[in-house]
Amino acid sequence: DKEPVIFIDSPGVLSTHDKNEVTVKGRVEDDSNITSVTVNGEPAKEFDGTNFTHTLTFEDGSQYVTVKAVDEFGNEMEIRRQILVDTKAATITLVDVPKTVDLDTDEVEITFNVKDNFDQIRVYLYDSEIFANEMSTYSGKSFDQNIKTTVPVLEEGVNEYKLVVVDLTGHRTELDFTITKQAAPAPEDGTVLKVKKDSYSLN
Repeated sequence: DKEPVIFIDSPGVLSTHDKNEVTVKGRVEDDSNITSVTVNGEPAKEFDGTNFTHTLTFEDGSQYVTVKAVDEFGNEMEIRRQILVDTKAATITLVDVPKTVDLDTDEVEITFNVKDNFDQIRVYLYDSEIFANEMSTYSGKSFDQNIKTTVPVLEEGVNEYKLVVVDLTGHRTELDFTITKQAAPAPEDGTVLKVKKDSYSLN
């Protein structure tokens, strides 16, 4: 007698999930009666002889769904599928951003840090992509990197910026900051004032 054949309809292979609860659905085909279907060792919550449904709760990270079926003759089959669970958004921290720049500065380099539990990361300044990192391994490598980019400082006064990080499952993390473009402060020894006074006396 042949062993059962298991089909997992969902979740898909290497599917990404932004919730810890994942519903597993599929079916079992066999010439004889199936006596048991387990999902990660737990009896399937719903099983009508062919179709099964079961909900599992996972920690964040790279996880496995294992479905096992046994028929009335003790023939068994087990299949395993890897999924990626990422319920937490990335974090952004400013590392090195000048609060002010002088009037002849049109662009400035900034450094910020991005952390996430998977290393598939995209970073946008408003809606233009300034950084992209593809997932390096399906085993769930975390990301923690300082990223440098150059931003324009075009307007005199306050310039506003928005950094947006999008992670593996599409969580968006936004961070707003400003850089002020202004004249350099006068030296405290009054040199600038003295020059001004002299220039007046020339007239």
